[in-house]
Amino acid sequence: MFGDNTNLTITKPGPSTINIVYGIVKCVVVMVSGHPVVLQPYVDKINTLVATWLLGIERHGVTYVSFGDYHFTSKIARTWFKSVDHLLLNIGDRHYDPLFPF
Repeated sequence: MFGDNTNLTITKPGPSTINIVYGIVKCVVVMVSGHPVVLQPYVDKINTLVATWLLGIERHGVTYVSFGDYHFTSKIARTWFKSVDHLLLNIGDRHYDPLFPF
């Protein structure tokens, strides 16, 4: 339950870490979570985003692809909302404007 919150934001120290790293080197964010979180404030600062879901026994897979042992082959499995106001976002909706489309 660590990191859970009702507004689906990245918890501390994530935001300050992104802001610090962004100003120094290219910023790669590996996000491990059980659900999408609001990324809109950071999209322009992140050079690469790897979103993973609670890894369990497959946790080494992220390392393998990050260091080039295997190529990324996955794609986003759901629409990624821009804000919590978009949580009822469905493909085909009149106001469908996601951060990352399905």
